Amino acid sequence: MSILPPSMFEFQRLRCRVAFHALKFRREIQMVGQLMVQRLRASGQPILAFHPGLVRNILAYHGCAELFQDVHAELIQYRRAQMIKQGILNGELRVDSQILRDNGSCPLMPEEVGLLLQAMGYSNRTVIYVAGSETFGGQRVLIPLRAMFSNTVDRTRVCTKQELSDLVGPETPLPLNPFQPPPTKSEEQLKEKWNMAGPRPRPLPPPPDRPTYRHEKEGWYVEADAFFPGFHNDGSGWPDFSSLVMGQRLYESASSKTYRPDRRVLEEFFNITRDNMYYHHNYSWKLSVREHLNKSLSEDGLIRQSLLSKPATFLSHPLPECSCRIPSAEVPKQVKGNDGRFLYGGEDECPIWMKHSQEETHLESAMAGDGSNGNTELEFENDGVEEQESDDNAGKSSLTQLHMDQDDEWDPND
Repeated sequence: MSILPPSMFEFQRLRCRVAFHALKFRREIQMVGQLMVQRLRASGQPILAFHPGLVRNILAYHGCAELFQDVHAELIQYRRAQMIKQGILNGELRVDSQILRDNGSCPLMPEEVGLLLQAMGYSNRTVIYVAGSETFGGQRVLIPLRAMFSNTVDRTRVCTKQELSDLVGPETPLPLNPFQPPPTKSEEQLKEKWNMAGPRPRPLPPPPDRPTYRHEKEGWYVEADAFFPGFHNDGSGWPDFSSLVMGQRLYESASSKTYRPDRRVLEEFFNITRDNMYYHHNYSWKLSVREHLNKSLSEDGLIRQSLLSKPATFLSHPLPECSCRIPSAEVPKQVKGNDGRFLYGGEDECPIWMKHSQEETHLESAMAGDGSNGNTELEFENDGVEEQESDDNAGKSSLTQLHMDQDDEWDPND
């Protein structure tokens, strides 16, 4: 169950702690991630993380084969046929990808994202980190994006092969003779298989995918200045990587720039200039794009994300359950959905001990700003508030980021 009733708020608080505090990457992955961030910020340019969402299974599920050409379209159709045969998908094999793309059911192509970023005024020196394990279609589909933004990189250009292989060890060597001939079949088995086969002539199935290595399944998260999802809220009911990253950024820093675009609206913009997409667009087109993307950064984008993505998994939108509001903060307007749950606002007030800790933090920062040498002794009155053990980790929220320093040499008997 993604959304718990109000009576189970303690279980919801536990889920927040487990999802955003207890679960962590391995130490080796954290070290490589910090190294990647340092190398990306070495240029001094702003960093934008972009997750294309071009995965073969997702493209086959939504019927977006016509976005590609040649063998890639055949690979998508072949996988879609398998999903229909296995009962994963209830639909037709042949669908009109153009209609699905106009409805927002297909991901944005990298060249479209590049045009949107140019309309937003991003410089061509902006560092764009392409997240995700593998982009279906290979590096060829990223060529238009790299032509617009030359600093488009992925993990292979930020890390060495040795650093990636150290995470999981050396790859398993292939056997000397990987080909195993199939067992021979009798004449009756061959005849039965011939009768059960479909009409002829039939095209040969496309070649299989290349193997996916373990370090590609681990996932990567970059603390970028901005994040742009290529395919989120796909409507399949499965949690997608982009939505999970958006939820993590919302929890860690709600003020971070995270775009939540409506693909249906963006496709309407692209249909206006589909014939001359790579030429200079008029000023009104750029204004429309900027207005929509800026609106996706505001309250409207948060409300839409809560409506579409949260029913699948609360990790994509952990507000207001995983946050609290300090008493001095301005109470935002509260927006409720048809089911009565809060779509925006509705955070509970933070505990009293958190307010006391915040006052101490402000006083310490004021002392540092006044040039205090640390010898001044300040006496604080004890309000008689005891810190509850259950609230030790609940203080971190999207509205308050409190850092409580503890002296290792402090003696309680002094």
